[in-house]
Amino acid sequence: MSDMNFARHKFYTDLTAGGHVLVAGATGSGKSVVLNGLIVQAIANGAQLILLDPKGGTEFGIYRDTLDCIGYAADLDEFRPALEKAVSIMDERYRELAAKRKRTSEDNPVYVVIDEFGDMMSDRKKDLQPLLLKLARKGRAANVRLILATQSPYKSIITGDIHANMQSIVALRTLDKAASRLIISEIGAETLNVGEALVRLKGEFTPHREKVPMYSDELLEKIALLRTPPSKRWK
Repeated sequence: MSDMNFARHKFYTDLTAGGHVLVAGATGSGKSVVLNGLIVQAIANGAQLILLDPKGGTEFGIYRDTLDCIGYAADLDEFRPALEKAVSIMDERYRELAAKRKRTSEDNPVYVVIDEFGDMMSDRKKDLQPLLLKLARKGRAANVRLILATQSPYKSIITGDIHANMQSIVALRTLDKAASRLIISEIGAETLNVGEALVRLKGEFTPHREKVPMYSDELLEKIALLRTPPSKRWK
């Protein structure tokens, strides 16, 4: 997608190349910056998006009508159909793999991006966790990838099953050492400045400290408009 080359950045390219991604930190630590950067990179990669935004559309609303967005939920009540759609795509790709006797899908990636997945784990855990875990455990081979974000780094949110299936982890500034250990299995995130992250990519054992690249609101809107059909543009 040559018209998106200006939006590429190595920080986000490396993250989206791995598999499932966990982004976690304290309130105001830069979660929205990372999520938007990952979405932009996914679009630049030619991926499709299923976006779950429990904030009523305030986080991902600009991407809702893009050509890349194949599923959108702006309320917890809409989360189950969106997750079921992702599981359906995954299951169909598994059937194709079985028919072709292959192990991994070569179809374009589908990114399921969930902002503040702590809300669903707190309020709809019994209903939604089985779908989330199915995607976490089986999605990679089908090229259906999760991007999970939370500012509530608790054991009840980032469970062992979820953490074990995240290939790349972005730990933003945390309030204490315990939260840092829970997110990235090491202390250190509690010492970060706003806009910094401890990052562990797929295949790495030791996290490294990075400055998180930030796209301006103007650039994000430009990218979204580029990918939105003229009849649905808001400007």
